[in-house]
Amino acid sequence: MNRRLVAAPAVEPAIGLFPTRTLGVTTMDYFCNTPAAVVAKIVTDPGDEVVEERRLDRFREGDVEFDLTSRGPQRYYLEVFVDGVMKFRKRIRVVEKID
Repeated sequence: MNRRLVAAPAVEPAIGLFPTRTLGVTTMDYFCNTPAAVVAKIVTDPGDEVVEERRLDRFREGDVEFDLTSRGPQRYYLEVFVDGVMKFRKRIRVVEKID
């Protein structure tokens, strides 16, 4: 096997959010080859008020569900920090109804 063709495992996390337009429930999907201290924050837009925060120590992979139903229609951002560095920021729209 040619060693030059073998890549080292990726150290950057793969982070997703679905759905981004929701009645209130949304899910963050996270995977990284290396366990890390992960902090996921939901913040208001505008205002940057933290409305929910999850601290996940030595987190490597999994789904994390957030329920914003009780807060009503508004825009938010999911911000994900890995070992203190922001790696992901995505807007969430909580709506009254989905057509």
